[in-house]
Amino acid sequence: MSWYGGTAPYVISMNMGGGTTENVAAGTTAVSPFTQEFTMVNPSTADSVTYSYTVVITDSQGLSGTATATYTVGPTPNELPVIESAVYTKATKTLLVTVSDPDDAEDLIVDVTVPPGFNVDATSKYASATGPLTASFLWVPADVVNGAAGTTTVTVTDDAGDTDSADVALEIDPFPLVDDTLYAYPSPLLVSTQDTVTVVVLTGVPANPLQFVNGIGLTIESDADKVANTFNVGDVGGGAGDCDGFWSAMAPAGGFLLPPDNFIIATDIGGGRERWDFNVTPIGGSDQTTAKGALFNYQFTFSTPGLKTFGFEEVSGVNRTYYSDASATEYFWGDSTNASSPQVTVD
Repeated sequence: MSWYGGTAPYVISMNMGGGTTENVAAGTTAVSPFTQEFTMVNPSTADSVTYSYTVVITDSQGLSGTATATYTVGPTPNELPVIESAVYTKATKTLLVTVSDPDDAEDLIVDVTVPPGFNVDATSKYASATGPLTASFLWVPADVVNGAAGTTTVTVTDDAGDTDSADVALEIDPFPLVDDTLYAYPSPLLVSTQDTVTVVVLTGVPANPLQFVNGIGLTIESDADKVANTFNVGDVGGGAGDCDGFWSAMAPAGGFLLPPDNFIIATDIGGGRERWDFNVTPIGGSDQTTAKGALFNYQFTFSTPGLKTFGFEEVSGVNRTYYSDASATEYFWGDSTNASSPQVTVD
């Protein structure tokens, strides 16, 4: 800007009305023409904003001249969100995503894709305002026996719809099944109270023909409570009556007679433990002598911290954990101790 008249030297002040990061302080030495670079600001990412400025020039005699005008600052470009890191820990089957955004007060949403063979606790999680912040995703294999390997794409999205993405490799080891052995395999293994734990009941190749699972007396500490309507035949995921896991080899023509959820209740068995009774009844099935895999899965929560150990009760008054063939001959598993399955820690 330029001026004329008055008696040098001059001082200047420039109040930019809020549209710049700083003003020119009163008393700043100036000569005509005077130049100053400003960084413009506008809190809106959608609309232009008009500001007013005031310039005052004062000469050595104390005489002043004032100029005012307006100027318009366009919308501020959105700063892109950033995935700072995305780390998968195989031991806990957990993907921890750390995100950030240079813009203040952004709502950041983290999404993951689900590769074949996996299930995840949620595909989208809220990471809250300006970071870095985290979102944690728990993965489980659809088929516990064979495990899973694949790649998920992680995407963070801000309020403006801008994104950042990263690919992360996932891997879950197979869980080996020994012949004539029954297992209760829980996941995740480290939870807080009221977090959901999915337990998959699996069998190695049975020693005798198996067509019907007449009873599974699943035992656990007595602070367990069921997550209603989570009974699922075979592998984790899919519909409750989908034919997968152990049952894929049988492929019963009529599907399954699913137990009503109100039939699944806890029985106190003493010693701080309780038993939950299940059964799997195929319709139009056949005896299986070489099949193995998941019989069914169900979900529980725990109300108190501590170590939680799933097990089986074979007999209590009547048979509780057993199976039968087409001729209704009943059998027990050779090993139903569940000794090799992991335990759950509730903190």
